[in-house]
Amino acid sequence: MSEIQPAMIDIPIYKQTGSYAREHNELPQFRESNLANIACRYAIDKSISDHFDGMRLNPKAAASVIKEFGIERTLFVLANTVQQLSWDGRFSRENKQWAASVDVPDDVTGGFDRRTQYIANSHPAVLDGFISQVRQEACQMQERPEKKSIRKQLKKFSEKAPKPHRHSRQMAEEVR
Repeated sequence: MSEIQPAMIDIPIYKQTGSYAREHNELPQFRESNLANIACRYAIDKSISDHFDGMRLNPKAAASVIKEFGIERTLFVLANTVQQLSWDGRFSRENKQWAASVDVPDDVTGGFDRRTQYIANSHPAVLDGFISQVRQEACQMQERPEKKSIRKQLKKFSEKAPKPHRHSRQMAEEVR
């Protein structure tokens, strides 16, 4: 029987190196996070491919990636991409400054840098627009309060409300 895999959005980002994970018996968490980073990179490239018409990137391009991987991982993979390609002048100064502020640990083992596995491969100028979309969405998510379900609010209210006495109607009539 196969094990049910967690949704990509539920996999925490492992922000330590592979060596650290090995030393602290955390290789499963490291590998799971690394695979999610790689899958996110492919999802970014696919979304750009699906939403770029040759002239313009659809403003909804980032939504599917954010929905599947979450804003934190999407930003992490994008920051890694810009850091690894920092020499490329097609990324805006703002996006380069932002990416430099994100902590993506060096992870070189035996001459292989694992971070290269999750560098988005789309055209840098289009990718720069995608990064701006994701960063804008992240800002909007911080600004808007979390929507609460009215049903959940009513349920909480009804749980807190005192239960009416069984004979309260009768007692109210007697008081009159």
